[in-house]
Amino acid sequence: MARWAILPEWKIERWLNRPVDWSGIRGSAAMILFFHMRCDGCMRLALPQAEQMYREYAGRGIQIAGVHSAFVGGAAEGIEEFLQAGGYTLPVGLDMEGEGWTPRTMEAWGVEGTPTIVLLDKRGQLRMKKLGHMADARLREALDALLAE
Repeated sequence: MARWAILPEWKIERWLNRPVDWSGIRGSAAMILFFHMRCDGCMRLALPQAEQMYREYAGRGIQIAGVHSAFVGGAAEGIEEFLQAGGYTLPVGLDMEGEGWTPRTMEAWGVEGTPTIVLLDKRGQLRMKKLGHMADARLREALDALLAE
């Protein structure tokens, strides 16, 4: 996988639950879930899994956040209420549409669909970019490997 000398730009309109300062990400591993409300697999599997990992790995050296990708005509209406009703606590950034149909942060990070899990090591190296759902055990194994480095 590629290593970014400079992490791709975050173009988040606003953060829900709590803001995230990614400028200090060096020295911490990271998991970012790109998702969309109209994606069934995102809402049934990936987002609950990200919340579970957020709670399990809190304070252990991995930053975990979600990025809601609002495609053209797919504004973020309802996402804040959904997160509150579901008891979600992980930070979620609203990635709004860019020049074309792809939301700005999603495009900058080269994400081609949802759900996509992105894992970065402590040096900012891209360790995984996985489109589709990932088994809990496999994701934990990947996160534990990042912590062990």
